[in-house]
Amino acid sequence: MSVPLPEKPLGNHCSVIFNETLYTYSATAFQSLRLAKDAKWQALPSGVGTSGAQCVHAHRNTPQEALYVVGGTTSDPSAVPEAGFGGVQRWSFIDKKWETLALPVPVALNLTNHGATYLETSQQLIIFSGTKWPDTSTPSANTYLIRTSAPFEITSIPAADPLLAPLVLPWGGSGALVVGGDLANTNLKVFDIDGGWKNLGVKLEKGLAARGKAAVSLMDGDDGSRVLLVFDMTTAPTTVTLTKVKEPTGGPGSKRRRQESSIQTQTSLAPAPSTTSLTQENWPAYNGSFAPGSTRDGFSLAYEGDMVVISGGGDARDPVVVFNARSNTWVNTTELFTGREFITESGSTSSQTVTRLDRPTSEASPIVAPTSTESITA
Repeated sequence: MSVPLPEKPLGNHCSVIFNETLYTYSATAFQSLRLAKDAKWQALPSGVGTSGAQCVHAHRNTPQEALYVVGGTTSDPSAVPEAGFGGVQRWSFIDKKWETLALPVPVALNLTNHGATYLETSQQLIIFSGTKWPDTSTPSANTYLIRTSAPFEITSIPAADPLLAPLVLPWGGSGALVVGGDLANTNLKVFDIDGGWKNLGVKLEKGLAARGKAAVSLMDGDDGSRVLLVFDMTTAPTTVTLTKVKEPTGGPGSKRRRQESSIQTQTSLAPAPSTTSLTQENWPAYNGSFAPGSTRDGFSLAYEGDMVVISGGGDARDPVVVFNARSNTWVNTTELFTGREFITESGSTSSQTVTRLDRPTSEASPIVAPTSTESITA
């Protein structure tokens, strides 16, 4: 497909989405790509170049909205604790400047194989698991909470079940969801700032492939339900599996919150607004017409609202693929970036007919039910 090529190879990178723009960070480049017609990659000022870091989007819809780069190894001789570098830096989306967090203890320095996300209610980063060079293979359950304002207080949290390179996602405003980290791990665990660690009461059908070969995102329904999407890129075409991880709650506010979270992604990517609510009972059928037709290894996944963007890890000529979680379909990136309604290269189908994104499917998509009847809350 006709996708813009980055200024520099994406390589081992992490990513986030802000204001309909994909941001990617690696040891050699900080780049952005507007997810819109005729967009081109932009090279941005780099902070401390790190490899194996985690990108965390924080302070949404505030003047402090930022990208945090957490951990990663670096060969920069100036990036040492003595010079004030503890392994966490942030890029202000508003000021377009880098800042290094002067951590009292360099817990994230040269840290890899970890997961991280942002706890909105407490304004803390959570880091779970990780290895420090030269060790790259020992599972860990180390858990740290880091305040995002000075003096950047760090709290160590007791945890069990060591994992290696788990995926850590935001869970509501005060929690984090941990997925994967071991091929045999089908459990889903949640950390909450008030309740600590607990099992979610849901299991995956099978364990996740290693990070960079598989990844996950979350999608909220208008009825308060929540679904975990698993993207397995060890298969060709890519396999997408949905697992229900939160029961519907209903209430007049659930749909409003869902719509507000989608505002940033409805201009150029999302389908036209539908009068049909997205609920557990009427989740759209999966449409794999534009699913990637080759495997990927070493990719990054970012999601915001309805949109999921997978970058890197495959053919350098096809650096980005896009999935719309609300319509449960892959986006035709040729049409997205060029406006041309035809397929120049199809990963999973030889059809030359474009599936319009503003035509919701009528069939409901099967969602894997939880294996436990335990109550699930955000």
